[in-house]
Amino acid sequence: YGSVKRFVHCLKKTHPEVAGVMEHPPGKEAQVDFFKGPPTLNPEEGKWRRPWILRMTLSCSRHGYEEAVWAQDRVHFLRAIEHAFIDFGGVPEVLRHDNLKAAIVRACLYDPDVSELYAAFARHWGFVPLPARPRHPEEDGIVENSNGYVKDNAVKGRRFDSLEELNSHLAKWNRTIARLRIHGTTRKQVYTHFLEVEKPALKPLPSDCFSLFEIGTRTVHPDGHVQIGGSYYSVPHMLVGQDVRVQWDDRMLRVYAHGQCVAVHLRTSAGTFATREEHRPAHKPAREEAYVAGLLGKAEHIGPSTLEWAKAAVDERGVRAYRLLQGMLSLTRNHPRERVDWACQVALGRRLFRYKVLRRLVDQAATQNPIQPAVLIRLIRHEFTQY
Repeated sequence: YGSVKRFVHCLKKTHPEVAGVMEHPPGKEAQVDFFKGPPTLNPEEGKWRRPWILRMTLSCSRHGYEEAVWAQDRVHFLRAIEHAFIDFGGVPEVLRHDNLKAAIVRACLYDPDVSELYAAFARHWGFVPLPARPRHPEEDGIVENSNGYVKDNAVKGRRFDSLEELNSHLAKWNRTIARLRIHGTTRKQVYTHFLEVEKPALKPLPSDCFSLFEIGTRTVHPDGHVQIGGSYYSVPHMLVGQDVRVQWDDRMLRVYAHGQCVAVHLRTSAGTFATREEHRPAHKPAREEAYVAGLLGKAEHIGPSTLEWAKAAVDERGVRAYRLLQGMLSLTRNHPRERVDWACQVALGRRLFRYKVLRRLVDQAATQNPIQPAVLIRLIRHEFTQY
């Protein structure tokens, strides 16, 4: 079997396969790709680095646009494409590229997943993103060849003191050399062919540029907030522990759950909380003032003496009075409000702000026996000795 395999591999095909010719009507397609640029000084690091150069080439006329960036992230990728469209004065129908992470979330031979941000960017500018099949570089061969042309003709053997200097050189080179050449495939001057044939076929530019945003999944913290950029933003409390989709930019932040927008916030500085009162449960307000107001409101519902005693307790004991008020409110579970209000009236007259005093007064009243003066004096004396 091995001998047969070696013999078959040596046989030449009598009928070689014929490659198809990809025709590109005017305004139909543009191809885009990155390649490593020349050594350039990064002033922030004080080091020489090789930036990335984005090259977009119109498939019909071969007219192109170049821009150098430090990273291949989504922001630099989309802004460079935007600058290319503005430089062309129009938008092609299809933008073909490889499966770079700035655009494609998951590469697939049959159904690749485009990122949500890139999909929104494509809808805004009116083009169709078309990633090439994995391991098929011939599908974006036009831009691959043009990348080699830029590397060998524009930046080979050069060094630049800044990214701005490199971009200025690329723009001048495109204006004075690249667009004036006679292309080897079309046999026409690139820029003349672009102006006469392809530019009229491009889609018009939208009225405004695309507002970049970021989007991601966050888990709602136990305190009812999600964290974005070091800041915390509230969501409805029933979403605690669930995953939500968050979309944000430099000014606004929106939270989506089950396909609906559930919260909108203005961006805040890092380390701060943006909390909306309607997102908190009624029994757990977010701020201390609101919490105290809720306790006083419940005390007012019991009776006027209870409210006065609660206010005096807050003034007397400060933050330590919050748990005291909770204890006072818990007495209404086993005693009528009138009895608790009477106990608060007696305690307020003697300036007593302790839970066990209230509880003994309420228990004494529950026995339907009048409070003996001696008993009350002992309570007061015991209370002051505790302080």
